[in-house]
Amino acid sequence: MKAAIFDMDGTLLDSMPMWRSLGGRYLAKFGIELTPEIHEACKPMTLEQSADYFCRTLLPGKTPEQVLEEWGRMVEDSYRAEVPLKPYIREYLAALKERGVRLGVATLTPYVHAYPALRRHGLDSIFEFILTTDDVGVGKHDPAIYLEAARRLETPVSDCVVFEDAWYAVQTAKDAGFPVWAVADPDAAQNVEKIKAACDRYVSDYGELLSELAASC
Repeated sequence: MKAAIFDMDGTLLDSMPMWRSLGGRYLAKFGIELTPEIHEACKPMTLEQSADYFCRTLLPGKTPEQVLEEWGRMVEDSYRAEVPLKPYIREYLAALKERGVRLGVATLTPYVHAYPALRRHGLDSIFEFILTTDDVGVGKHDPAIYLEAARRLETPVSDCVVFEDAWYAVQTAKDAGFPVWAVADPDAAQNVEKIKAACDRYVSDYGELLSELAASC
């Protein structure tokens, strides 16, 4: 491994619980409970669709634009002050850095959220860049973000390991020729067999990788 590209949500940060609880925490501000029925109705929706649904069925005095703006502030506050790291990731990144591995971040999360979160944990300086899908203009169903990250790391795709937790992103990176190491995350549990089939390596947490590095010294 000469370089590594890390996804952020679910890979570097344990942020998926924050996203899962967003709707419930928001409705609680208005004394409304997030029932199983509401949760199921919103599961297949985008944030924009969920905001529209909330306004039509639960918050008639709100507009979707207002809801999205208020959600955005909640998400920003969580990234700045609450979202924790995945276990052992700090130590693992430091060990890679010591071995001369070049490191970059490739994330769906906007930079205005990603940078404060990594800075709060003291990880902003360990990465050479934070690249977002906004920077490349397409999501992770397209390999553009990984290819641009490899270019910035000045490393051939075959020597640049991609760390991901989501099945579709694992598949995208693998199809583009990257070695892919998948990191377990509860939110990806329903696709774990697909992930294992697509990736080069599947790890339960970074402690496993950290132990191997220590043993190899």
